[in-house]
Amino acid sequence: MSVLTKRPLTDGKVELSLVVPGHQAERIASAFEGFLILAEGLSDEITPLSPVKAGKVLKGFRLRGGLTQAQLAAKMREALPDGLKYMQRHISQMESGELEISETEAEALASILNADPGCFLL
Repeated sequence: MSVLTKRPLTDGKVELSLVVPGHQAERIASAFEGFLILAEGLSDEITPLSPVKAGKVLKGFRLRGGLTQAQLAAKMREALPDGLKYMQRHISQMESGELEISETEAEALASILNADPGCFLL
């Protein structure tokens, strides 16, 4: 069972604490890191993501969806006309920031991972 607690701080911020089963901690922490990076960009101004941050967001959404890199690559092969090129290593390169995510790829990822395509674009 997971438990989320919120504690208001004096500077207008809120401290969040999450208690999760030990066997899920790494997976949840990694996914949460992606959401935190995404949340940093939420403001009145649009802040472009670096390839590394976009990759961490991708990893967070992938883990949230319970997919391995190989499973996501397989779904990309099905979703895109030129999808035959997608292998596990391509997803790994996207997540590490070595490979930028195109608009077409972002749209496919968004559809697969139930996200907004802008989450994955620079």
